[in-house]
Amino acid sequence: MPPFEHDDLTPNQLAVSTSTLATLSIVFGVLGFCLPLIGGFVAIICGLLALREIGQSEGRMSGRGKAIIGLALGCAGVLFGLIVGLTFVIPTIQAAREAARRQVTANNLKQIGIALQSYHDIYASFPSRGVIYPPERRPQDVSPQKEPILGLSWRVRILPYIEQQPLYEQFDFNQPWDHPTNLALVDKMPKIYVSSNRQINDGKTVFLGVTYPIDFDSKIVTDQNLLRFQEGTFFDRNPRNYPRIGLNAIRVADILDGTANTVAVVEADADQAVVWIKPDDWELDVMNPRRGLGTLRPGGFMTLFASGDIHFIPTTVDDRNLLRLFCRVDGEAIQFRDWNFQRPR
Repeated sequence: MPPFEHDDLTPNQLAVSTSTLATLSIVFGVLGFCLPLIGGFVAIICGLLALREIGQSEGRMSGRGKAIIGLALGCAGVLFGLIVGLTFVIPTIQAAREAARRQVTANNLKQIGIALQSYHDIYASFPSRGVIYPPERRPQDVSPQKEPILGLSWRVRILPYIEQQPLYEQFDFNQPWDHPTNLALVDKMPKIYVSSNRQINDGKTVFLGVTYPIDFDSKIVTDQNLLRFQEGTFFDRNPRNYPRIGLNAIRVADILDGTANTVAVVEADADQAVVWIKPDDWELDVMNPRRGLGTLRPGGFMTLFASGDIHFIPTTVDDRNLLRLFCRVDGEAIQFRDWNFQRPR
């Protein structure tokens, strides 16, 4: 048998070919900076396969250096992709999801606004906050000296106008909100009262009417000019002389600043959530008008205006202008274009 023609060559002399996988690992490693995750992972795989291929060739294949360079480039590409994703892609996705959640909340608030307007069309006033007198001791001339009871919230009053008439008929309006008959219905809170950023239907809501504390001490106010904002919110707490429609009932005529300039309902922070049938709402603090607002979603909070308009109020709005929004009789003009307000479409 004639001798093989390469029998006299050493293993190093037989290494005449370069691993194609090693070359591909460099190519994909470079592409990894354009297509970070795809190119980077492919470069890593090609580099590992090339090293194994070269190791099994017994010196007949070169390209180990190229494979190592491809591995390094692939790892760098993957790392670059992760950085880009964390810096740009993930925030963009989160922003898109938040925009979708904001639109859901805007739709819910819009339905609540329509219900409030429908209630006003029938009763010539918006629903009362829920502080009422029992029929058997309701005076003709209501005065603060008469002791009221805590009846059912305005959120219950508008149930017929959000397609919840059967649920509405199960409540006993002659009893306090915490009467066993009424408490048994807490778990039946309509989904319209659930915020998209607090998706827990536990019988509590963060859609709260704007009111002010009845036990407010004006002596603590350092700026006396702020006292003019203390009374005159959409859901007043002090009794009013409307014996036919109950206490605290506000009419469109009472909103001297205009319904388009007055906030009726806010989406408060999660820790402000209240039992939806309880006449408990967001109380305006003239010393800190953003208390309990602005942490449920990034950048601001959702509001329903008395006109039915929905606005996202950014955190950049200053305290004085917030007070002007929450007060219906302050008499100051509002220029929305100056505040970068956002109205969901």
